[in-house]
Amino acid sequence: MSHIVITAAIIITIDIRTRAHGYIDMKQLDVASMTGDDLRRIFVSGDGYCLLVNHGIDMQIIKAAFDAAKSYHALPIQYKMSMKHKGDFKGYQPIDTQITHILGRVDNEELLPNHNESVFFKREGNIWPDIPGFQHDVETVANKLENLSQKLVVKFVDMLEISHIASMFPKPLYYTLRLTRYPKMQYEPGRYGLAAHRDTSFMTLLCQDGNQGLSVRDRFGIWHDVPGDMNKIVLVAGLQLRDMTFGEVIAAPHRVVGGEERYAMPFFVMAETNISH
Repeated sequence: MSHIVITAAIIITIDIRTRAHGYIDMKQLDVASMTGDDLRRIFVSGDGYCLLVNHGIDMQIIKAAFDAAKSYHALPIQYKMSMKHKGDFKGYQPIDTQITHILGRVDNEELLPNHNESVFFKREGNIWPDIPGFQHDVETVANKLENLSQKLVVKFVDMLEISHIASMFPKPLYYTLRLTRYPKMQYEPGRYGLAAHRDTSFMTLLCQDGNQGLSVRDRFGIWHDVPGDMNKIVLVAGLQLRDMTFGEVIAAPHRVVGGEERYAMPFFVMAETNISH
């Protein structure tokens, strides 16, 4: 069943069967056979996010990274605080100490600090905890996510016919990997696991631990829960990609309201915007 929505002289056809049961049946993107047209349907005609299947990353690698994250967040707070990042997002960020940045914020409501704790890693200069196998497991998943990101960047460039931005993605890529723990919590006004926002990255690849907690907002302002399937990676377009396409690509707002304890592993890919053409 479909209906037609007319906005700004653009006719968009929506299959409303995908909105059943409180979940959005996001278009699954098969990485092994994806085309530029597939991306355009999702990120230009659609709502700016999808689930990646057949992405080529072994589930044991993702599970090992989540096990590493759980080991890290189980460390004494004093130890984690000794690794606190100094504004460079390499290291620990304590719980209830970060408010969603104004650049990515979606709503104007007064916000309390986000109820999560995270540890950040980049390609170099990281602070590694004394946990056996931790660095290996984190670097392994980061390398796999980077390889997948390189493939996606090529497809985005082809889709948008913007070959001039290809040089903004050097090899190796600029990235940030975040291992986040969301404690069990109940929602209250202004308090979120992660308040509604758009990522400032070019794109974000999000691995989930199997527990639902993420929700995304479609182009009509309706929020939908995203299944927390560990076998699928959520791909979200960010503000860099939106701005490079003058708003043609949708940068999807998303949030974590609350619920059971949950771990998430977003991989933020950034373009080097200081390169001249």
